[in-house]
Amino acid sequence: MSLSGLVTEHTVHIALALAVCGFAALFGILHGIAAVSQLVKKTGPIPALLMLGGSLGVLAAAIDCLLGGGLDWLIMLLGGSMVCLAAVCNGKRTGKLHPAHHLIRAGMMLILVVGFICV
Repeated sequence: MSLSGLVTEHTVHIALALAVCGFAALFGILHGIAAVSQLVKKTGPIPALLMLGGSLGVLAAAIDCLLGGGLDWLIMLLGGSMVCLAAVCNGKRTGKLHPAHHLIRAGMMLILVVGFICV
């Protein structure tokens, strides 16, 4: 393989890693904002704390990926699962459970896990 091919492959890998980390950070920040909002409104503190912990886990996975750690996919799986579980608990508690919304969230989380495995 030529030097230019190696540089291009390395550049693509770096771009993919930054994209996965960026989307994971966005996923974590948005769910963290939702959790803090629930805590401020004092509606369902246990699911809110579960979502906050999960969002911090997702952010930790993004940081671990950027630092070159090897457990980013596992941290993302655990944190994302916590976020998804908290969202389902919130939906059941309020009586407004929308399965499609939760499936989309779980699908996005699994895509991020696969992304962390690939980078």
